[in-house]
Amino acid sequence: MNKKKLLLLVSIFALVLVVTAINIGAAQYLAIQEGWKNANAYAAPRYYIDDGGGGNDPGGGKEPGKTVNATLTITRIGAGSMDTDSTHVIAGRSNVALTRLEFRGSGNNDIIVKKIQFGISADGRAATAEGVSDEVLSVSLKRCTDASCVSKTSVGLDYLPIEPTGIAAGTVRASTSTGFFAIPKGESRYFTLEAAVLSPVLVGSSAQADSGTDLYASVALSNFEAAVGSSIITRFTTSTGGTSLGVVGTRKVLLKAQPTLSIAKPAGAVVTNGLTPVIDITVGADGGAAALKALGLNIGATGATVFASTTVTDLTSNTPVAVSMVSGNTIPSGGSGDVYIVFANPEIITPGSPKTYRVNATTGNVSSSTPGSARIITKLDRDETAIINSQTVSYFLGPNGDYYGGNTRAWIWSDLSDDQAGIETNTDWANAYLIRPFPQDTVTVTN
Repeated sequence: MNKKKLLLLVSIFALVLVVTAINIGAAQYLAIQEGWKNANAYAAPRYYIDDGGGGNDPGGGKEPGKTVNATLTITRIGAGSMDTDSTHVIAGRSNVALTRLEFRGSGNNDIIVKKIQFGISADGRAATAEGVSDEVLSVSLKRCTDASCVSKTSVGLDYLPIEPTGIAAGTVRASTSTGFFAIPKGESRYFTLEAAVLSPVLVGSSAQADSGTDLYASVALSNFEAAVGSSIITRFTTSTGGTSLGVVGTRKVLLKAQPTLSIAKPAGAVVTNGLTPVIDITVGADGGAAALKALGLNIGATGATVFASTTVTDLTSNTPVAVSMVSGNTIPSGGSGDVYIVFANPEIITPGSPKTYRVNATTGNVSSSTPGSARIITKLDRDETAIINSQTVSYFLGPNGDYYGGNTRAWIWSDLSDDQAGIETNTDWANAYLIRPFPQDTVTVTN
């Protein structure tokens, strides 16, 4: 082969290589562009690892480590339900549930939580919580076997001390390189955030916990980190209970003590023309001594009339209890109404020594002697629509001592945090809105 032919073949081969390279480069470019387009089409949030550089890529100056189709949602269980999650909490106790949470992972990877921040706030909104740092000393997050959180286990987030002062007051941060717990893809895990230690209330002193303090527990949106495969996410979503604090629990009210209530049918009671025993109410004290000033009933009548005149007997001592006022109207046959009884002096209840009060209603016009034809149906009643505490007795009774003309009737009780005597001008009196449990059963007495 002569040199001219050899040179021609070499030139043709080189040209083929150049064209091939151009085609390959174009294909790669199109593939890359198509890849970015497909990545941008994902509806789920994508997270990028910041490499500190700039550029015009869809990461906005952040190179994608790996496209993550995964989301963590944290939801408050019992959200908005005052009758299930909002309660009193008793000072001086430990491992007290503040809120229950559902962590749910979605996407193509398990989510391993590595960093998390908890907070305690007095209003459920403000990020600073120095005002409640005396009440909650530490918190714990525990995993539950189900949403009820009856059974729970540790995940290594126990007795985390709450920061008492400064810009981080009311918060605590926890982190680990290996992860505290994992949320499997497409599954839920349930947790309870607890007050690991609550300060006690010292009678007549604000040196430690203050009775009547509102407590809201939260999981913060900030200082959160979880591993998803080889990538990191630094945020979660929430469908309920969300504020600037993150996911916030329902309101808890810290008190020194609270009354406990149970009811029963008076033994041997029958409806007569005269005094009829309609209900026995046993009042105990949880956490410390408590005082009771007023209670409420709802009474229905069939085949008889219930008059406003009512008496109360302390069955524990078998003595009458002085009543200063009965707020209610005559209840005719076929009707019902509320009857609120105000004691002349507060009844003091001590732990371990409950008292049983028998309420006797004045009944008449019993229309028939046929057994069962006359019935009085009684249950405990509370007309409160919101928690009211840290007030005097006169606040509830009104300026004329008549329950504001009967329009705002309430139970009146005290946790005796100002003193142990039940002084009515002290500001340690509350209504029954958050007393749990509050019996809902009825007691029926017949002729």
